[in-house]
Amino acid sequence: VYISDDNSNSINTIIQKRDKDISYEVDCYPNPINSDENLTLRLSSALEISNLRVDIFNIKGQLIKSIDLGTFSYSNDDFNEVSFTPFNNYLSSGVYILKLYLDNHTVSKKIIYLK
Repeated sequence: VYISDDNSNSINTIIQKRDKDISYEVDCYPNPINSDENLTLRLSSALEISNLRVDIFNIKGQLIKSIDLGTFSYSNDDFNEVSFTPFNNYLSSGVYILKLYLDNHTVSKKIIYLK
């Protein structure tokens, strides 16, 4: 389910578990991203992930890079955040797809890379 926040014009992804009445938010920013910036993933603190992995694909569907980001546990904060450098200078500007592997769930995000 995609929910748009009218204040920021961003699109958030909500994953809803069927066995619990809890919604999980997964967001990434900045988008578009420049070559000198880190990408930050913002994950709901109610989401426990044993192995977060991010695959980056170009618009043709070719795997560009795979990044393991580790484990995330429940916390008292509203969100957990992790920053990483997704792009190398040799990549061209354009649209890329981030595929986030959250244990039993996968989430895809479109991101624009500008040099």
